[in-house]
Amino acid sequence: MEIKIGDKVLTLNTKLIVTKNIKIRMKKSFNTILQNIANMDIEDYINLLYCGIDSKEMSFDEFETLVYENIGIMELYEIVTNFIKQLQYPGLSIEEIDKKLEEKNLQAQKLNHQI
Repeated sequence: MEIKIGDKVLTLNTKLIVTKNIKIRMKKSFNTILQNIANMDIEDYINLLYCGIDSKEMSFDEFETLVYENIGIMELYEIVTNFIKQLQYPGLSIEEIDKKLEEKNLQAQKLNHQI
């Protein structure tokens, strides 16, 4: 997944290994992150995104400065949301992922009505 922040285009890894990086860096499982994504603070979002960056490409301090100096809160949230989606379904477009998530939500609603 590529993101553009300022004049830099960064590639974020969206393979399963990133969930391990998240657990190590943030000391929370990926599932816990998913459950609390809307309640996380800016620093958590930056840490989360950094888990997908190859540390040889950019240090955390460089990345943090790049984010703070170039994007707003809602843009950061949108990047994080898309990153989370790509971690769940690597290789699919955001539109394809949204369609899959919508289908899963409809299936869950049907199940709830049957119970």
